[in-house]
Amino acid sequence: MDNRIVLKINFSIDILNNNIKKYSGYFNELNKKFSEGKIYLELIQDGFLMIFQDEVTFKDYHNFPKEIEKDLSLMDYDDKSFLFDKKFPKSLFPKKGILLNSESYSGNHDILIPIVKKFYKKMHPDIQLIQKSDKLVQILFKNFDALKAFTNFLYWKIYSLKNKRN
Repeated sequence: MDNRIVLKINFSIDILNNNIKKYSGYFNELNKKFSEGKIYLELIQDGFLMIFQDEVTFKDYHNFPKEIEKDLSLMDYDDKSFLFDKKFPKSLFPKKGILLNSESYSGNHDILIPIVKKFYKKMHPDIQLIQKSDKLVQILFKNFDALKAFTNFLYWKIYSLKNKRN
């Protein structure tokens, strides 16, 4: 039986989709080396698939230590500019916000959706979850600081993989 959890993810603005694509190989290599490939990004035309080995891996990804929770919004954005081709200036942030669409193709949605909701609620108060269906959740980054917290989380995930010791 296949226990993988597969999510189709894309952002409402191309600069974010393009930069996730740009660094997907780096993420996959680090994950393969230090976490036995439990998470894999597969590029597709209109975004990417995020494939988790199982529910435990999904839960682990959507969790971060208490000490990082308060630090996410305090981390220096400039240090994370490698995640973008150029720094994403506040002036480019759309007034209506930025959406991340996350559509689930597998897994128990009754278990997965609450994990995702709790995760983003803890990340930043200006991140809103909009459940469009039992499979599609939209994550709305209402302002630049909310996007910054998410970017810092991604950086922290990559950094923690990179510095993981066997």
